Amino acid sequence: MEGTRSVRSWFDRLAPAYRRERYAEDADPWRRSFFEGRRLAAHDLLRGVRGRVLDLGSGPGILGPILPAGVETISLDLSTAMLAEAGGRAVAADATAIPLPDHSVDAVVALGLTTYVRDLDRLLAQIARVLRPGGRLVIGFTRRHSPDTMLRAAYRALFGRFGGRGVLASGLGIHARSDGEAERALARAGFGVRGRRLHNFTVFPFAYLFKRLSIRIGEREEIPDQVASDVLVSAVRLAEPPRPTGRRKKIVRVIARLNVGGPSRQAILLTRRLDPERYDSVLVTGRVSPHEADMTGVARERGIAPIVLDGLGRAPSPLDDLRAFLSLVAILWRERPDVVHTHTAKAGALGRVAALLTSVPTRIHTFHGHVLHGYFGRTGNAVVRAAEMFLGRLATRIVAVSPEVKSDLAGRHRILPAERIGVVPLGLELEPLYIADRHRGALRRELGIGPEAPLIAMVGRVTPVKEPEVALAAMRRVVDARPDAVLALVGGGEMLDEVREQVERLGLGDSVRLLGWRSDLPVIFADADVALLTSRNEGTPVALIEAGAAAVPAVATDVGGVRTVVEDGETGVLTPRGDDEKIAEALLELLDDPARRRAMGAAARARIRSRFSAERLLADIARLYESGGTPDHSADTYSG
Repeated sequence: MEGTRSVRSWFDRLAPAYRRERYAEDADPWRRSFFEGRRLAAHDLLRGVRGRVLDLGSGPGILGPILPAGVETISLDLSTAMLAEAGGRAVAADATAIPLPDHSVDAVVALGLTTYVRDLDRLLAQIARVLRPGGRLVIGFTRRHSPDTMLRAAYRALFGRFGGRGVLASGLGIHARSDGEAERALARAGFGVRGRRLHNFTVFPFAYLFKRLSIRIGEREEIPDQVASDVLVSAVRLAEPPRPTGRRKKIVRVIARLNVGGPSRQAILLTRRLDPERYDSVLVTGRVSPHEADMTGVARERGIAPIVLDGLGRAPSPLDDLRAFLSLVAILWRERPDVVHTHTAKAGALGRVAALLTSVPTRIHTFHGHVLHGYFGRTGNAVVRAAEMFLGRLATRIVAVSPEVKSDLAGRHRILPAERIGVVPLGLELEPLYIADRHRGALRRELGIGPEAPLIAMVGRVTPVKEPEVALAAMRRVVDARPDAVLALVGGGEMLDEVREQVERLGLGDSVRLLGWRSDLPVIFADADVALLTSRNEGTPVALIEAGAAAVPAVATDVGGVRTVVEDGETGVLTPRGDDEKIAEALLELLDDPARRRAMGAAARARIRSRFSAERLLADIARLYESGGTPDHSADTYSG
């Protein structure tokens, strides 16, 4: 560790009052908010940890009380004065030379250590050495480009030499890193990132001058993620660290349109966050239909410059399709990609053929659901199935977003043998929904409904496949039993006028609120008692993932990949498709039982955290690309 002697001396001086000044009830409000917030975030990331935990830079042992009973904690710190209060097994040592045997611990935690370590690779190599394969790491980083970090650095440069008691005037080397630098260092050391938690949304010097106000402002949902000064990353020690190939792989990702929905969100996420040192990503898309909400602007806000082809939309048109196909061929000749990865049906058809003609070695198509039934009638469905059977053989790998979708493709519709199809579940950036509770009451005030009125949220496109008419019929039954119940329908689409007419025909009036497209889903779910989905077909329902992340139980039709998200009787209730009576019964059961709703909501959040993180998706897709897109006969899934 850089400046070992000065770091040890500094923390020796802090030791007598360290715990009291940071964690006591009467501690400085900003310090308590920062340090206790970080500890609580670590508690969430360490759920289920077992065995022996190494706490690096442990201080006076503040981690021990939040770990499960039976866990053995080893506290390691440079400062013997800090370790005096640690309890249990304490080791005074440098974290970049850990005096423990190889593979001797089950988990490692380093909450604030990296801020004082210049050689991050050396530290991570030591952690990887003592951590068993499959063991967990929770490690904190100061984020270089946050406003708070940059303003503190400026203060240190200008005024640090004039003294003072805080770390800003300590003279210690402070090391901040970008998110990308941290994740690349973890990958080099053989760690797979599984999750992250941002914390401290306050900004220096206001955090010192207006402490309580700064904390309250920092807790508001509209504060951008970029403001957070610190991040905790959860990672797993891989049995075999990935080996970079040297040259960056060129990825061309093709999606028919960036309308609001799971495929668009995944395409944007993968294009933006796949490791730029290993992958050069290009996003090709078409234009959305007039009745659809457009995420192209979201992609641009996140630093992506998509190539937009006029003919590559959803609606079939021989002339537009030919134009889009020729444009795709030209793009692939120019880019010479290693991988073409297509999403959605039309992009999958044109993209796979274009990739084959241009000799792209790896051709991957993801089924986020499918249009093999429920869309085109008997004859149309037969044509689509025949086309997909042909197109499936042009791909080097087919990916389904859930085991249920794979079962449909390989079993019910016999598009391809099961061994040709992998499963990579969705992954989403869900952190704002994990803290949705802070918005409780806002939507109810907006809608003018009381805190006790039952509120049901239905989020998604208002299209035939979602069967909103079934939701409204069920709502009529619910309102007959609970006149104060309200359905908030969030979204838009081609059936919106029909929905308005049905609301009027059923006499639902103010019991159904049509809110249109909304980006503030944490506000919606913070006040919802139940999330509703009545689709006749689904891949993986993103709205129910988001609801679960906000601890809202679901009532949903048992179709497609819904069971991947909702565990019947544990995180929600599944009903037969199209049965408005059963749907209403399930809604009323949950609305009448608050304790059961809360238990299901907590279980839903735990399930979502463990299965649908963005970090897991990025790791899975990187493994898929590195495999060359060839079938893996030993397993059905890349996630694990």
